[in-house]
Amino acid sequence: MAERKSDFTLPTLDDLFSSQVVRDEAKLAKIRDIPIEQIDDFPDHPYKVRYDEDMMQLVASIKERGVITPTTVRPKEDGRYELVSGHRRKRASEIAGFETLRCDVVELDRDEATILILRKSSTLFSPVAVSCPKEKCVFMSSSKRAFLPKRTQTF
Repeated sequence: MAERKSDFTLPTLDDLFSSQVVRDEAKLAKIRDIPIEQIDDFPDHPYKVRYDEDMMQLVASIKERGVITPTTVRPKEDGRYELVSGHRRKRASEIAGFETLRCDVVELDRDEATILILRKSSTLFSPVAVSCPKEKCVFMSSSKRAFLPKRTQTF
């Protein structure tokens, strides 16, 4: 006789003895100060960090005020983190001599991280995200499709 599998799962003790507020907070993104040496750049990041006057202004600002907007990272299997957005802030923090970086830690797979990179930079002029027919720009990955807003500049 074939064994029958059930989709029924019992709640954990933490679920039973915690409030809905605590469970909802656990699902939210977590902002942490992470050592910079534990953060790896996203390997296929389409944009380059430039060392120009704007970078030097960002370094001066970070020295004065710190990183105001956290970068976005995703945890890796080896315990390190992969930078999804905030490559300029990370490099400016390194130049400024900071050892940690304020990060928004989010659970994303590789495809979701790639889509997030393109969405966060969709207001920038870039050959990566271009105008497409029907007022939408489509990014195709191996298993997911994201619809990005139409570009204001075309080339």
